[in-house]
Amino acid sequence: MEFMYQPTEFELQLSVLYVIKNLKTKATGPLLHSIIGSVAKTNFFEIGHIVSLLIESKNLTQMIIDNETAYIITDNGEATVGYFYKEIPFSMREKLLDEVY
Repeated sequence: MEFMYQPTEFELQLSVLYVIKNLKTKATGPLLHSIIGSVAKTNFFEIGHIVSLLIESKNLTQMIIDNETAYIITDNGEATVGYFYKEIPFSMREKLLDEVY
């Protein structure tokens, strides 16, 4: 059984921003859950809550693309993840990047 890291809410927020910043495709809820859930102990509803908080704090916006809700990182979100990305544990950052690419 592989150990799954339990991130804090702040680490999850940064992880969502980090993943969206590095994605080369549209960031949908199921895709975010798939990527982050493969690296950290979380669930779809927790990711949805985190995305809502990030939208509320103006770090993300949402738009409809091809009849799906997609999340777009804002300039504020870029600045946030740029400043705090080292708060995401290094091994988790590496695994997230592996999943994104």
